[in-house]
Amino acid sequence: MKFIRPLTSFHLRTIALISMFIDHFAKAFLGDLLNASHTVTNAMRSSSALRDVVLVAAHRNQGMLWMLFDISHWIGRLAFPLYCFLLVQGFLHTRSKPKYALRLGILALISEIPFDLAFFDTVLEFRNNNVFFTLLAGLLLIWGVSSLETLLARRMEGRALRHAAMAAGTVILWMAACMLMAGVLCSDYGSSGITTILAMYLLRRLPCAGVAAGCTALMVLNMSIAQIFGFFALIPTALYGGKKGPSAKAFYYLFYPAHLLLFVLLRILLNI
Repeated sequence: MKFIRPLTSFHLRTIALISMFIDHFAKAFLGDLLNASHTVTNAMRSSSALRDVVLVAAHRNQGMLWMLFDISHWIGRLAFPLYCFLLVQGFLHTRSKPKYALRLGILALISEIPFDLAFFDTVLEFRNNNVFFTLLAGLLLIWGVSSLETLLARRMEGRALRHAAMAAGTVILWMAACMLMAGVLCSDYGSSGITTILAMYLLRRLPCAGVAAGCTALMVLNMSIAQIFGFFALIPTALYGGKKGPSAKAFYYLFYPAHLLLFVLLRILLNI
């Protein structure tokens, strides 16, 4: 009996997007709302009646909202493994790798100010950059590994020697990418992020094993037990049938900076 895999890349991208939105809602808005609610007093009167109502409601329901904050963070752990998996799939199937890299680079640049405003309340925070820089670095890393693989297959005879050279070259490229992440990009997930992407690429013929290896790297390298919730990404991965599904590329690309700006506007509206 053939195992049915009904999900397309469209479905996986939608799951990742919803997971990311929930996580960012907690980090970029709910956390600030809860912190602001600590200053609430019975006699408070601000210039905004809406602000007063929202802060008083948050103050009275802090326990529930902090629980919601934690649950949102756990749900958000699904997003990055799925985006990494989709990046590898996109790399394997794209008709133009340079254009793919260029799109990620442009999106990283236009998303930086919304990212910094949402999470650091400043226009530019060079010590912390958005996740698309990580995805771009991961793409360049697996592109380099793929190119090395092709070069060695053409020019080096002897399977054992070729595998040894491939392993050495992969480690060198990975170390160079990690140094780039630490010293220049300083973006979300950092070296653990590109390690996740590399693991998924190397295990591309075993998608679930690749996602499991990537989630393990995230949990171990970030020393975060919360990353264990990322393993739930194995469920949609196992149900992924390899098809593209409906195309909504522009929406998914533009949603990232747009939803961050939404949280910034909400904070401005409520003055928190």
